[in-house]
Amino acid sequence: MDKKLLATAIKAGKAASKILSVGFGKAVTTTEKHSGVIFDVVTKYDYAAQRAILKIITNAFPDHCLLSEEGISVVTKSPYQWIIDPLDGTSNFSRGLPHFSTSIGLSYKDKLIIGVIGIPATGELFYASKGNGTFRNNKKIKVSQTKNLSQALIGVSFSRSAAALKLGNQAFQAVINAPAKPRIYGSIATDLARVSMGALDGAIFNHMNPWDIAAGIVLITEAGGKVSGVGKKPFSLSPTQMVASNKFLHNKLLKIIP
Repeated sequence: MDKKLLATAIKAGKAASKILSVGFGKAVTTTEKHSGVIFDVVTKYDYAAQRAILKIITNAFPDHCLLSEEGISVVTKSPYQWIIDPLDGTSNFSRGLPHFSTSIGLSYKDKLIIGVIGIPATGELFYASKGNGTFRNNKKIKVSQTKNLSQALIGVSFSRSAAALKLGNQAFQAVINAPAKPRIYGSIATDLARVSMGALDGAIFNHMNPWDIAAGIVLITEAGGKVSGVGKKPFSLSPTQMVASNKFLHNKLLKIIP
């Protein structure tokens, strides 16, 4: 793999994290996106981080395809596509809660090959490339070795459409009944990074977009974990439900989901 690809993703992740660090803890004005889900907001820092990421990527690879949450979709003849969420967890960010991140994934011929997630509030940068493992601040990391659900911490997402809330509530109840300990942090990308380092043993997500999960999938699979959809449909980057976990808990989590 071209080392320039990973170096560019890391550079972009650091630049976005720096911008978000400047805004974190300040009084931040939010704007409703009117996307059809409850309290879906954006701030000037989402856009600033996105501009910084896109500038770095397009300077390095001007012919690559781009997909970013805040209204960017550029399709070219290139087999490479960058999949970007400049600020995942905007609501948390705007309220001074530290559970937010920037997420940058890269696919080649529709196969994910690079993932970078920065968590500005804690100064962490996670990165992974296919076949080379996952790193947190330049130290190699692995998913947890937890084998029993009764000892597991499981992240659960509650996306804000009515259908997603219903699925999230069912998943939350299933985790409690397993029994395991659920955690709700409000940032899918951040949860995925936490699974990759073993801080969370697994996570269940509902109604995701590609930019929510692309980078995190690479982090987890390269850290020895598993990611899959729920049900019989082929896995895509816009699944109705997704489970991410270590190799010991994965099938157990799939079995408890209604």
